Amino acid sequence: MNVEVEKSKQDFIAAYNTVEKSTAEKLVQQDLQIFRETFSNADHYLDSIKTEMDKLDEMDVHNMELVKSTFLYKGVGDTIVSKMKASVAAAQSVARTEAQRAAIKNASDSLGIAPNTDRWKEQTFGMANTLGASMILYGLRTELYKIGMEALRNQ
Repeated sequence: MNVEVEKSKQDFIAAYNTVEKSTAEKLVQQDLQIFRETFSNADHYLDSIKTEMDKLDEMDVHNMELVKSTFLYKGVGDTIVSKMKASVAAAQSVARTEAQRAAIKNASDSLGIAPNTDRWKEQTFGMANTLGASMILYGLRTELYKIGMEALRNQ
C-alpha cells in the first residue's frame, strides 16, 4: 500500500515541478506553492495518523474505542476534514479548465465529506478498528493525490 501512495506522491511532485517550471506568472506560481504546501501538509498529517494506527494492536478490542474516540471526539476527524477541504480548494485554485474543476469537484464529492461532516466521521470511523482506520487513511491519501493530479493535468 505504501508503495502505491509513494508512487502517487512522486508522480504528483514530478507533475508539480513540470507545471511550476512552465509558469512564468508570479501570482500563478504563488498559487502553485500554496497548493503544494497544502497537499504536502494534508499528506503528512494523514500519514502520521496512519503510522500511529499501525502501531496499535488490531486484535485489542479496547483499541476500537480508542479509534472512535480519537477520530470522533478528539479532533482528528475534524482536522482530516479541514485538511481535505483545504486541499480541494487549493486544487480548484490552480485548475485551469472547467473540466478540471468539475473532475476535482466530482472526486471531492465522492469522498462523501460534505454536506454533513459529523455524519461522515461517524460512518467512516465510528465502527472502525485500527486496521480499518489505517485503510481509510490510505484511501484518503490516494484520493488526495488523485485530486492533486487532476489539478495539474494538461497545464
